[in-house]
Amino acid sequence: MLARYVFFLCLFLSVLLTACGKAQTTTVRGLAQEIAAGKNRLSQKTVAILLPETRGLSNEADALELTEKLTHEIVNSTDLRVVERSRLNQVLKESELGQSGVIDVHTAAKVGKILGVDAVILSVVTGKADSDEVYLRLVDSSTGEILKTAQGIIPRDAPRSNTNKSSREDSSPVEVLPGAGGGSRDIATGEIEAVDDVKGRLVDQSFRAMGAGGYAQHIGRIENVGKVPIYSVNVSLTHFDKQGGIIGTTYCMAPDRAIQPKEKLPFSCVFKPLPKYANHKAILNLQAGLHARRSNALLGTNLKFKKDTSSFMDGYVFSGKLTNRDTVTISFPKVLVSFFDAKNKFIGSAYGFTVLKKLKPRASSTFQINVYAYSLHGKPTRYEAFYSALRTN
Repeated sequence: MLARYVFFLCLFLSVLLTACGKAQTTTVRGLAQEIAAGKNRLSQKTVAILLPETRGLSNEADALELTEKLTHEIVNSTDLRVVERSRLNQVLKESELGQSGVIDVHTAAKVGKILGVDAVILSVVTGKADSDEVYLRLVDSSTGEILKTAQGIIPRDAPRSNTNKSSREDSSPVEVLPGAGGGSRDIATGEIEAVDDVKGRLVDQSFRAMGAGGYAQHIGRIENVGKVPIYSVNVSLTHFDKQGGIIGTTYCMAPDRAIQPKEKLPFSCVFKPLPKYANHKAILNLQAGLHARRSNALLGTNLKFKKDTSSFMDGYVFSGKLTNRDTVTISFPKVLVSFFDAKNKFIGSAYGFTVLKKLKPRASSTFQINVYAYSLHGKPTRYEAFYSALRTN
C-alpha cells in the first residue's frame, strides 16, 4: 500500500514539475516576443541583455538563469540579434559599471553605444515563494528612451525559502578555495556536472590574490567529458564569509563557442573581495539544447605571440588575421587564447575581437590582444587559439 502511495506521489510530482517547466518556457517566450515588438524602431535589430536587478527572494543565480532563458528565447523565437555576454562583461568591467543589474536607463544607453547595439534590455525580478515577477524595458542606445516594456509572472518548480543560499550550490562541482591569504592552489579535476546528454567539469583551476587594487583572480578550463557538444555554459564564483554565509557572486568570462567532446576551453574570474570575504566556490552551470546561431568556421593566419616592448606594462601581444570561411556574414569575430608554461600547465587566458565587427564570406580582418603578465599564473611558452562569431543571416 505504501509503495503504491509513493508511486502515485512521485508520478504527481513529475507531472507537476513538467507542467511548471512548460509554463516557465511559455512565459519567458512570451516576454521575449513582447519586448521584441519594439524592433521596428531598431535599425540593425541588435540588443544587449543586462543581468536583472533582483528584489525580494531572488538572488544572483535566479538572475543568471533568467538571462540565459530570455537570451535563448529572443535568439530562437524573434529576429533580434543578441550581443555575446563576454563582450558585454568586458564593457561593464572597463567602464567600472559592475554587473549587479542595478543600472538606470541613461547608463544603459551608454553601454549600448559602447557595444554598438541599437538597444539594451533592462529587467527587474521580484522573487516570491512560488513565482518570479519579471519586468522588462527596451532602452534605445541613442536617446535613452524606453521603446517597449513587458511584464510576466514565472512559476517556480518548487517553493523558495527565505535564505539567500544559491540554488546552484548543492550541485557545485568544485571545492572551496582559500582566498585572503594570497598565493595559489591548483585543482587537477572537478566533479562532473550533467544536463541530459551534456556533461562537463572544471579542471586546471588556480587562484591567487593579484595585489594591485586589491583584486583577486580565479582561472581554469571547462572540459567537455560527454559525447555531444556543450553549447551553453556559465561559470560563477559564490563568495562566503567565515560563517559560511553567502555574501556575493562573481560571473566569470566563459567561452561563448561550442565546446566539443574532449575539448577544454578557458574561463577567468576577476573580483575584488568584500571586507567579510573568507573563501569562494566555483560553480559550473550547463544548459542543454541551446544551439545559438554561432559560427566556428574561421581561419586564423599570420599568428604572432611576442613580448610587448611598446608599453610600460609588463606583458605580451597576440596578433593575427581572421578569415570568414562560413557561407554567411558573421558578426563580432572573436579570438580566445589559452596559455601554458614550460611544463604544459594551464596558466591563464585572454580574448579579443577583430577590427571589423562584421565579415562577409571570405572577408578578413586583423586582431590584436594585449596579454598582461599579472593576469597569467606563470610564464607562457605555448598557446592554443580558438575562434568564434555570430551568424547574422
